[in-house]
Amino acid sequence: QLIDDRHLADRNARTAFDISEDMDYLLSAQFIVTDTYGTRSSTTLWSGRDGRVNWRELSFDQHGIIRTTREENFCLHTNESLGHL
Repeated sequence: QLIDDRHLADRNARTAFDISEDMDYLLSAQFIVTDTYGTRSSTTLWSGRDGRVNWRELSFDQHGIIRTTREENFCLHTNESLGHL
């Protein structure tokens, strides 16, 4: 998983924002799972030198478990791949 780090920051080493201290602490993780708020989806897009583009979206439930995955692949044609300058 690219976006799955659920580790919380050290309470003393983080920058405080203008929200409650408890919520600020919970939001310090890259992937957030709480009873009332959290990461619900993540999208990644990557491409190769051959012009192939890949897109993936993962949807998560309230416990952070993947419930759906959607993937699309397509090819971008560049002038170079078509033999043009």
